[in-house]
Amino acid sequence: MPSLLCRRALCLSLVASLLTVTGVPSAYGQLWWRRRAAVRVEAPTQRLDVGRLALAVHERTNAERVRARLQPLEWSPALATVAEQHSRDMAVRKYFSHQTKGLVRGQSFGERLRAAGIAGRRLAENIALLPVRMVAVEGPGEAPPQWAPDYDAMAREALRMWMRSAGHRRNILDGQLDSLGVGCWVGERSGLPYVYMTQNFGDLR
Repeated sequence: MPSLLCRRALCLSLVASLLTVTGVPSAYGQLWWRRRAAVRVEAPTQRLDVGRLALAVHERTNAERVRARLQPLEWSPALATVAEQHSRDMAVRKYFSHQTKGLVRGQSFGERLRAAGIAGRRLAENIALLPVRMVAVEGPGEAPPQWAPDYDAMAREALRMWMRSAGHRRNILDGQLDSLGVGCWVGERSGLPYVYMTQNFGDLR
């Protein structure tokens, strides 16, 4: 029989090996991980409306600008289209970067925007990655609650992260910018649903 000391040493060795294999991924670039807060929902869920989420992010962005006594950003369908394409590309190809890896390979956000015919003297981009947030919604009568996407919570979280980062905050509060397009897409990280968000800014008026 192994001694108590040997058994303890074996247990510690197994725990150390497990932590090495399943450690939390390291942060890189502007990748925002909220793994611990992500909830695996087994009940049937409503499909996330990426257009509705994009509008919620736009509204929250303008709320920050108004708080800073700046003019709200006008919604730009052209910027939103490029933003959604980039979010979708990141979700499908499982990367997180301003440098696209699929739609316009190896090009920056400025080159993507200009390739789409957007000619602003001043262009900027923010990206974010966070878990899909769900909220329980009461069903009719005695029906059990249903899970639905919490659009406002996700928009608030994205703006909170961006406003805590000097570069992202500078884009949101840039008084020389007048237009914004937001694009979102749902992907997966370690079996959990994550939403990719892209904000594209310009001076288009």
